[in-house]
Amino acid sequence: MNLKINAWIAIATAVLTTLAFGVSITTLPLSGPFCSAGCFQSPYLDVGSRWPTDYFWMPLAALVPLSLVLLTGSVHEAVGVEQRHWTRLALTFAAMGATVILIAYFVQLSVIHPALLAGEHDGIAMLTQFNPHGTFIALEELGYLLLTGALTLAALAPYGPGAAGHLVRWAFGVALPLSLTTLIAMITVYGANREYRFEVAVISIFWICLLIGSIALAFWFNGRRVSGK
Repeated sequence: MNLKINAWIAIATAVLTTLAFGVSITTLPLSGPFCSAGCFQSPYLDVGSRWPTDYFWMPLAALVPLSLVLLTGSVHEAVGVEQRHWTRLALTFAAMGATVILIAYFVQLSVIHPALLAGEHDGIAMLTQFNPHGTFIALEELGYLLLTGALTLAALAPYGPGAAGHLVRWAFGVALPLSLTTLIAMITVYGANREYRFEVAVISIFWICLLIGSIALAFWFNGRRVSGK
């Protein structure tokens, strides 16, 4: 793959991550531990009033894992054939994580609102994003853990001695260890009642690490293109 195209994929990833982060923090959940007023309660049959306001962030956020798949693929193609073991694993984890996230978001967009309109309430409480310990939260936690795993595996690729490569290794390398440490801490403190606290934490860790790392990768790809390596 052309290194110039790779650099643009890295830039696009940084832009998408910034936009998704910005839109998501303006749509705070109206349920669970971070909600202070107007909170929805189980069985969440009145959440239809939040359509589509509380769902705008999902299509944009869904593009971020897809961009990571392209980004890890770009790194995989950029390194030498004999050095692709870690990038191959990173690409696999990115694809698995993106699949889980896309399933979670597609179900929210295609099932919840139509089911409520049709008066089909069975299962809504466990599926809706407003349930702080429902299926949606569990899928996001799993998906973003896989994505942070993809980042940390990508950090093991040979980026050389330059500053951009060092920044990529640092930003991507801390993603999974930090996420797992946070998960263990939250299980220790909250037990089964952690609700969506870890989900918020792991998404934030992933987006911040991806944003920093993708910007650094844009410089790394451009440096390789200029040097002709």
